[in-house]
Amino acid sequence: MRGQRVFAFVLALLFATAACGGDALPRFEDYPAAPIFAGTPAKVNLASHPDAKKFRTALTEPFTPQQRFAGHYRIVEIGCGTSCQAIFAVDLVDGSVRSLFVASSGVAYRPDSRLIVRNDPATYYEMLETMSAKEVEPLMAMYGMPEFWLEHAGKFERIGPKELRIDPVSKRIVAK
Repeated sequence: MRGQRVFAFVLALLFATAACGGDALPRFEDYPAAPIFAGTPAKVNLASHPDAKKFRTALTEPFTPQQRFAGHYRIVEIGCGTSCQAIFAVDLVDGSVRSLFVASSGVAYRPDSRLIVRNDPATYYEMLETMSAKEVEPLMAMYGMPEFWLEHAGKFERIGPKELRIDPVSKRIVAK
């Protein structure tokens, strides 16, 4: 009986390792945010960032629930040319503005997670519906690989795999 339990445990462990593997990408569920801020948002502090006054309109306009991130931020995407978005985070609690990064294919984030993904993989998955992995990988290299960033105590840090590829069989982005 004990041997069967050990065998079942080892089998489950092997299955979990194969399913996640070293090629697993960070997931939103793995980085939960504190409770979602439900108060009245603070007035945007345009003095908190050197570029904030240039983007006053975008940073201060009303926002939708879809723009919420990490419990108490809202994400603002500002176009900066073809295939270029400047990404800012506005803290709803104190109104401070943070410049995160420039993306070429948008961002992916959720209100209940501290994970934000630069160069949204969904863009490349759309391409994979009509193109092969060999055709999409060079575009991913040219326009920007997805990058995984984590918010922690008001700071944003890049995490996760730095080198990615497209698995030609599953047509999924995986770590190299």
